[in-house]
Amino acid sequence: MVSSFPYKLEKIYDASNFFSSFDFEDKPDIYTHGFARYISKNAATSSHLAKVVDGKVYLGVDNTTTCDAKDAQNGRRSIRLHSKETFDNGLLVADFAHLPANACGVWPAFWVLQDGESYSEIDIVEGISLNSANEVSLFTSTSPCTMEARASTGTDVKAQCHYSESQMNGSPDGCGATAAEGSFGAEFNKKGGGIFALLLEPDIGIRVWHFERSKIPIELCAYNSYAAVNPGSWGTPVLNFGPGNCNIKEAFRKLQIIINITFCGEYAGDEAWDGDGNGSCAEKTGYDRCEEYVAENPDAFRDAYFLINSIHLFKRR
Repeated sequence: MVSSFPYKLEKIYDASNFFSSFDFEDKPDIYTHGFARYISKNAATSSHLAKVVDGKVYLGVDNTTTCDAKDAQNGRRSIRLHSKETFDNGLLVADFAHLPANACGVWPAFWVLQDGESYSEIDIVEGISLNSANEVSLFTSTSPCTMEARASTGTDVKAQCHYSESQMNGSPDGCGATAAEGSFGAEFNKKGGGIFALLLEPDIGIRVWHFERSKIPIELCAYNSYAAVNPGSWGTPVLNFGPGNCNIKEAFRKLQIIINITFCGEYAGDEAWDGDGNGSCAEKTGYDRCEEYVAENPDAFRDAYFLINSIHLFKRR
């Protein structure tokens, strides 16, 4: 059963306060061994990788310069931001006018993270290279954590969310679901963008919705105030987990909002570069290594950017 509780607006992130509400990381992609060099706020704004465009927040990557494929510490310049504030529960609604478009080697994500004494993440928007279907994934070091899979529109549903410490530096399977074709990349953008929403409540469970622009619920349309919303009227989610055998309150808390774009790494590089699953990028590009292609072809990433209308956080009344 989807929550029918009304939710009241708690926080808005948009062009008026976005860059004062998020911190920019200034380091190589040490997290997923990606071929990206995350840059500071000053560097990102001065090089126009972070800016406001027509009232929307633009976050992109360097698409004009080449770099050294052998220098993993200085890969393609990009952004990774995390919110200064955290949340434990509620309804997070993100309106994107544009997601990073399909290009071999690119790996963007919009997600939430707790990385302290325990680790947990919920990937709300994620995909690689030529994928056109969004992947929703959850991971937690809290054990046990097997959710109850309920009615959803997603496919390839997995409910075991716990992963072991031995998987920390690898690519754990986690749990999640795959959204419909056209929910990610260029196809998402052709439809005018859309909305992704995450509901996180320990007593209810975890839900994720995706709405293309023409099918956004009336209460989430831009001309409304968003003062209060009721996700119970939104229809069947892409991902719909009840608590099952998982202490959600313990497993998913103190979450920061993360937005980043990396390249290659553990998901988009290595075996995925040669595999059929992401469109055989090795064959398509003629490059044996993801890093070489990303380093030598900046123009391939001119559309690798987020354009964000707003992010709203609601709390249950």
